[in-house]
Amino acid sequence: MLLPGLGRKRVALALQGGGVHGAFTWGVLDRLLEDGQIEIEAASGTSAGALNAAVLASGLAEGGPERARERLQELWEGIAAIGNLSPFRPTPLDSLGASWNSDWAPGTFALEFLTRLLSPYQLNPFAINPLRQLVERIVDFERLRNSPIKLFVPATNIRTGRPRVFTTAEMNADTLLASACLPSLNQPVEIDGEHYWDGGFTANPALLPLISNCDSDDILVVQITPAREPDVPMTARDIQGRISRIIFNAPLHRELETIAWMQEVVGDGGSNGGPLAQRLRQLRLHHIDGNDIMRPLGTASALHADWSLISHLHGQGNARAAEWMAENGARIGSESTAVLHHF
Repeated sequence: MLLPGLGRKRVALALQGGGVHGAFTWGVLDRLLEDGQIEIEAASGTSAGALNAAVLASGLAEGGPERARERLQELWEGIAAIGNLSPFRPTPLDSLGASWNSDWAPGTFALEFLTRLLSPYQLNPFAINPLRQLVERIVDFERLRNSPIKLFVPATNIRTGRPRVFTTAEMNADTLLASACLPSLNQPVEIDGEHYWDGGFTANPALLPLISNCDSDDILVVQITPAREPDVPMTARDIQGRISRIIFNAPLHRELETIAWMQEVVGDGGSNGGPLAQRLRQLRLHHIDGNDIMRPLGTASALHADWSLISHLHGQGNARAAEWMAENGARIGSESTAVLHHF
């Protein structure tokens, strides 16, 4: 694990979910770990972001940055292996000339037809999820639960429609699978008598726990769902894709607006107010996004774990993080590099 006091800057990570598009975040984390300028105090992650966060923290606890990098690669190689077993995976011809966009692939239409006609209880009555075996193999949950890195993993309570944010001490395969449970593909995950779906519906990712439970004044948000679109969708498929993106970005925008409002309320009142007011005055936000990279991919590609796409996204995330660190690394610990309303 990275040690404080060696010139490294302490940050908390907020990792958005987005299915296979989370490989972009893998690339970002890979670069940050290799760069070595930051110390990771905490990570809040949803869905694919939760998987990245847990494997990152487990790897750091197991053997430091290099081990974390190895474990993250194992995770995404395993996800690609699972994707190879899918009968709905696109063929190379499906995305020819479309940069991995599989919105119009026959496999995508077949999957959509089946999931609209049949529920996961009918398609997969025994609730078999190969992702469980993968995370149980890669993540040392006992070591993770005793790790000094704080984790916050949201899932959506089906009964109440509200998020539950699982913490480090609660980490296991169930909490990660709950955060990544898409209702059309998987049966809900039961934890403590409650049933959960994907956390992206209600907290994607959760930012407020990083403010109330961490010491770091710097939060780095890695956003992978495009938040800015150049046009108005015209086809039925494009409209559905845009709706999906709006839904999965809405929780992040809501929390950012809440933080901006809270900062406005506390103002620059010096030492006035309690610890939370002081935290808000000192808070610095940073932002790495793949908006321009993800937009051409469409939305269906997030469900197709193709290794060529995963490798492409890893490379793009790695390059984007390198550019960001070169431009903003020196400003971590002293000033924000992101403006809230630009997210």
